[in-house]
Amino acid sequence: MLNRFKAKINEIYLDSTIPYNNISKKMVCALKQRITKEDFKTFQKLKKLKKKQNNLDKKIRIVFLLQMPEVWGKQQIVYEEMKKRDNIETIIFTIPEYDIKTGGHKEDIAYDYAVKEGLTEIVQSEKNGNWVSLKELQPDYVFYQRPYETYLPEVYRSKNVLEYAKTCYIPYAIFASISSAMNLEYERGFARNIYYHFVSNLEMEHLVRHKFSITSKLGLRQVKYLGVPILESVLKTAVKGEDNEVWKNWGSQQGQLKVLWTPRWTVDEKLGGSHFFHYKDKFTELVRDDKNIYFSFRPHPMAFDNYVKEKLMSVEQVEKLKKEYAETSNMVIDSHRGYVDTFWGADVLITDISSMMMEFFVTGKPIIFCGTNMALDSLHKEVVGTLYKGNTWQEIADALEQLKSGNDYLQEQRSQVIKRWFANMDKTSEKIVDAIVKDYQLSCTTNKKMIY
Repeated sequence: MLNRFKAKINEIYLDSTIPYNNISKKMVCALKQRITKEDFKTFQKLKKLKKKQNNLDKKIRIVFLLQMPEVWGKQQIVYEEMKKRDNIETIIFTIPEYDIKTGGHKEDIAYDYAVKEGLTEIVQSEKNGNWVSLKELQPDYVFYQRPYETYLPEVYRSKNVLEYAKTCYIPYAIFASISSAMNLEYERGFARNIYYHFVSNLEMEHLVRHKFSITSKLGLRQVKYLGVPILESVLKTAVKGEDNEVWKNWGSQQGQLKVLWTPRWTVDEKLGGSHFFHYKDKFTELVRDDKNIYFSFRPHPMAFDNYVKEKLMSVEQVEKLKKEYAETSNMVIDSHRGYVDTFWGADVLITDISSMMMEFFVTGKPIIFCGTNMALDSLHKEVVGTLYKGNTWQEIADALEQLKSGNDYLQEQRSQVIKRWFANMDKTSEKIVDAIVKDYQLSCTTNKKMIY
């Protein structure tokens, strides 16, 4: 069937009696993309979904796959906006945690988190040792947390869910490099099976549409930049430090500094690199000697498991580090699931390249950046120009002393970048929900004419 499809494209392209109109241009575009069998299977699924006739009187049923509580905040404000709409019903579908060491699945911590956070209409994916059928919930749309499907049971991966529901993806990270975003988030395996891509900037909108040009041009796939939900969340949270679990026992007086450290979880230079092993012991020495610094280390959820797996640390060394923090009054390892309020309570962030850097940046607070060899996109280049350099330990120590004294000379530059790039984030969640509603309503119109 794939060969017949390609032959038909070629026939249209070569037949000079057929006008070279928009349709033939799209067909030729498909041929030039070197369509694979997997691409063609996805094309058929998207075409089937496009033909599906929905009921305008029925509520739109939207399922959120929740496996990693730490990144729920990327979608939370969109979920909350949906809960306000009378024409939408939501389901939280919890999936057990993936075990990076064994390749299996552990406990369903997502379910416990959902209950604790007061989320409603929760369905667990595992029952009596079997995977619950997502299809039987009859979802219209299914939102994915991450583009890494290795962590998901096969039955919940996008290529299977696309058989019966429109799959959606809100980026879990704001990548500093276009190439990283394209390679990690939009590699063909996951991205080809996503119906609605809510991308993180206009440049990504153009690139993703180009990557899937035939399905985008035919209206079988949607790619839109409507803002970044997590940045809207950060800007709307703005809590005081004493209201946060991490900082509640530490005041904010002149000469004191609340420092948050978020090193990269991997030392792989292709993924940005990490300075964790360069500075972990130096931070311990500094903070023990300076009681005017309250230091919170927030490791990535996979950091310690990955360090042990890569033989960079032993289990005993990890436990020793945790003990050192537990026994030092002004040091803490932050293991809380949420982190937005932690950002607002901190005075300064020390970080490697990561998506959290941009989320912290919009608070307007200072950042000490440890540098990277990664090629940055235009936004990150401009942002990095407003950050304090932390390429060496001496630069980090000097920047901390300067900020303790109240001298944040880059504050105005950061403020200008925030106004220039992030002024219109306040309606992001509304725009995304409106887009879903509009898409559903269009699928309810009768006598839809298919052109392919």
